[in-house]
Amino acid sequence: MISPKWWLLSLLAPFGALAQVSLHRIETIPAEPVPGSAFQIKVTGTWPDTCAPEVLPTYVSGNTIDVAIRAQAEQICGSALTPYSVIVDPTRAAGFGQSTNGVYRVRFSVKDAANQPTL
Repeated sequence: MISPKWWLLSLLAPFGALAQVSLHRIETIPAEPVPGSAFQIKVTGTWPDTCAPEVLPTYVSGNTIDVAIRAQAEQICGSALTPYSVIVDPTRAAGFGQSTNGVYRVRFSVKDAANQPTL
């Protein structure tokens, strides 16, 4: 028979795994941009080390805005989880303004050193 202590720990195990998953929040500045006006995209979250992520160039294709970050190469970083925030201006990206209805979808990714998405 399983002791109550181990049974309780087995119930808590999935929550411990969820606590390690980094959540990212995506918002626009201003919160509700006026159609045809400039706006920015702000992404906040938790980074796995103490070095700030590098923001990659923003791309716009049709009605999709691609925002990507990655770890900065060749830096010595601490192992503490660290809050981060990046702001990009998609209105300066090539291809912006091509969406016929003015509604865009933001696709966010965290990439590795080979520019392959890991999130």
